[in-house]
Amino acid sequence: MGNLSILPSWKADFVEPEKVRFNTKAPSLDSVRGNDGVLELGSTGSSVAYVQQKLDTILKHYLPFANLAGLDADGYYGVLTYRTVLWLQQKFGIQAQDGKIDEATLAKIEELVRGIKTGEALAKDSVTRTSNGTVSISLDSLTPIDVDPLAPGQNQSIVQPRGPLDLVAAVGVGAPNDSRDVDRVQMALVPEYLGVGDFVRGEFGETTERALLAFLGNPTAACDQRITPTGAAADRLAAHESAQLNSVAPPPPPFALVTDPFIQSSVGANGDERRGDNVKAVQVRLRELGFPVEVDGQFGPKTETYIRLFASIVEGKEQHHNATATLEPYGTVTQALFSPDAPTWVQVKDGGIGWKSVDRDHYDYAVNKTLTVLEQVGAAYQQEFLSTHPTSSLIKVNDVSREDGKVVWRNGAPEHRSHRNGLDVDISLPKKAGSDNFDGGTRTDWADYDQEAAFAIIKAFAENPDVERVIVGDKELRDRALASGHTWATKLLFDEHHSNHLHVDIAPMVGRT
Repeated sequence: MGNLSILPSWKADFVEPEKVRFNTKAPSLDSVRGNDGVLELGSTGSSVAYVQQKLDTILKHYLPFANLAGLDADGYYGVLTYRTVLWLQQKFGIQAQDGKIDEATLAKIEELVRGIKTGEALAKDSVTRTSNGTVSISLDSLTPIDVDPLAPGQNQSIVQPRGPLDLVAAVGVGAPNDSRDVDRVQMALVPEYLGVGDFVRGEFGETTERALLAFLGNPTAACDQRITPTGAAADRLAAHESAQLNSVAPPPPPFALVTDPFIQSSVGANGDERRGDNVKAVQVRLRELGFPVEVDGQFGPKTETYIRLFASIVEGKEQHHNATATLEPYGTVTQALFSPDAPTWVQVKDGGIGWKSVDRDHYDYAVNKTLTVLEQVGAAYQQEFLSTHPTSSLIKVNDVSREDGKVVWRNGAPEHRSHRNGLDVDISLPKKAGSDNFDGGTRTDWADYDQEAAFAIIKAFAENPDVERVIVGDKELRDRALASGHTWATKLLFDEHHSNHLHVDIAPMVGRT
């Protein structure tokens, strides 16, 4: 890996050609591949549209221009297409550097796209761009590293996020850069290296690249310019994030503190007491808050499940086995448990103003705070959008969490691993009025998708102060929100895997970890 290098973002100056005022029918792709024709400024036709589609993929991967994020496949070889081709020819050392697509340039475009698509398809692959412009794919090994303690029979080996930053794959220059992992690294870089508000969450753009390289000390080798899940750089970044958090005084807990403990000894997986009055006191309180635990004074698997579930609600830990499992007399989770402001575990009702529940597979339990947010967001959506679009879809709430907070395993894989503590909500995309099965689901690329209603729903959620993040699969809407300049737009994270629903994160009581 030592002989690899990543070329910097293209900075060359060039004089853009004058606007072409005539159209020329472009030659076929076969003609270009046979070196019998070229695509050039002013060309129009399906072959131009084909190349523009490929160039759009390359632009989104390399991000060479601050003011050119992609190309529309409109079939017209204009100045933006010319500019992109000229950059590509210069960056990858193609002999003809004239902004025209000849046989060699077309071959390089198709080669790059094949490499990019391969890297995207293999979640653990690293796409490395070499100094001579070629793209190589190196497969990282997938090692099952843990057993889900809540899995049936506790015998299912799973591949799960690893390391101090909870990354699934590498983040950085030349890495696949999954939006979830990028978002996690960005949040660790804020605010010292990555200023708040001047980057797109979940998107590895130039601002994030500069911040990451500054943190890493501007390394030169390609393999040293990214954060891997368990590498030394991940340890450093996690320590930096911890120091940043510890340097700021934490806000006061949103629940009333007690001066006298409600339990006299620790209760839980590593507690001093496994049966008796203190265990019973914890069970009674959990039962009062809606958790269906048995009150028998004995600490068993079911009591542990609901202690961990409650702790994950307070601490914002999406995986229960990482949450507090032992309640100390003066511990934060214990204080929250016995507080009059403690979160309660409730079943999602059928609906309310501006929203309805469409869940059909028993993911219908949530924290009372989540229901409050749904009521507030539904009312805002009703007032700001439905009042003038009365035939549009209500907000359709689908999966939240199961009653016991556990995952369901289907075909050997966990379903909804993040929907564990009633703070994660899936929203079905709205369909246009009059569509068949109006209450059914849709996708961002289907004709019955109501994009304007979706934007209004996203805005209503993102404006709510108790909503931390909204994951969207419609990049156009995410970009529109960012262009609007509203502060709520920074809560949006684009993820192409969310093309059939929105995912909403509700803030926990203390702080998500």
